[in-house]
Amino acid sequence: MRFDVIALVDVESMSEAQARAVVQTVAPQVRQVLLTGRNGRLSGRLEDAPWLSGKNPVERGVLVVTAPVVFARGAVARLDASLKFADRAVTRVYLPALDGRFTSVALWDASWLARESVTVLELIRADLEFDRQRLSRNSPQCRSWVPGKEVGVEWLDVIGSAYKAWARAEGRRLILRELESRLRATLRTGRRHLGDVRHFVARASRRVRHR
Repeated sequence: MRFDVIALVDVESMSEAQARAVVQTVAPQVRQVLLTGRNGRLSGRLEDAPWLSGKNPVERGVLVVTAPVVFARGAVARLDASLKFADRAVTRVYLPALDGRFTSVALWDASWLARESVTVLELIRADLEFDRQRLSRNSPQCRSWVPGKEVGVEWLDVIGSAYKAWARAEGRRLILRELESRLRATLRTGRRHLGDVRHFVARASRRVRHR
């Protein structure tokens, strides 16, 4: 399922194989993939920021990827759900540092980017200092963090060449986990309701006996 999200992938520090892995796992989940950096010509040039341009603007979000990571099926949907909170400007994905490397994987709200007139270069370079300078300090909901393992994002080096198989398997695992969580919540609600019914019946029975 594709979401109204543009993936902005900075391939400046990636090999072609790494860039290909990122694109192949994220492309089926988004409306469009735009590459920036020295290999940007691989999928067309990025002239104007889609959230600033009046030409077919993105309405939902912009997914920024600046390191070689891969996406399980449904990863973008899980991130997209986080933007439904009021005042949410960005959801950042936390991945443990790998060999001293850090990654920026973040889904930004397109309307916030448009209001703040954020350029492509600013967005690619947006780090925690950018957050401190530009995000509202009055709203604790403005930024959130999610662990990569909870949404289905992982370092390519951790997964290896079988990243396509991993994307399918990890997507299924997360879907099953979500279904299990919903089932447990339903059962807990059912137990509470059953307890209420039993309490009501017991009270009614006592009243009948005392008449």
